[in-house]
Amino acid sequence: MPATLSDLNDFPSTQASWKLYPNPAKHASIIQDEVGRGLEPEIIGEAGRMVKRFSACEGRREYPLDLPAGVYMVRERRGGTVQRIVVVE
Repeated sequence: MPATLSDLNDFPSTQASWKLYPNPAKHASIIQDEVGRGLEPEIIGEAGRMVKRFSACEGRREYPLDLPAGVYMVRERRGGTVQRIVVVE
């Protein structure tokens, strides 16, 4: 069964090597790679399914959030760290 947003606390507690802002976000969010190892973020919806995947990048990059308003998880595929983001209209 896929993870749900209520399962966010079940993910391993690790220090993320990236920052996500602004949060809440409206049209786009910026992900800042703090370590320079490259990121491959994916967005997980409330039902626990991946709704968006982005290609690898290093440094600072703006990602479009053409998603309905709601609460999502952003997971970094390489390191497995997770952060919550709120998308507003």
